[in-house]
Amino acid sequence: MAKYISIPVTAADNFVISADSIVTCMRVSTTTTDIMVNVGQTANLNIQLTHAADTVTASVAKSIMDAVVEINELGSRPEVVNVMTPAQAVSAVAVI
Repeated sequence: MAKYISIPVTAADNFVISADSIVTCMRVSTTTTDIMVNVGQTANLNIQLTHAADTVTASVAKSIMDAVVEINELGSRPEVVNVMTPAQAVSAVAVI
């Protein structure tokens, strides 16, 4: 069953990503977070979020990974979208 995370982006449409494709999230700096996405057996892609300044304890990376855990706890319900609330407002999304 498909599961998706929907991340609100300021002044733009929400960024929707398959929860199953997220490998990990990394806090790169206080204003950027990278989401490593599996796009094939041997390939990964990084998606970089720009956001308001966060802290290690209230990071965007942690809130995304918490949303992935939460949606996977829902079991096998068909096509679920989890509209999450990131720790800080996300202002831009870029593939790097």
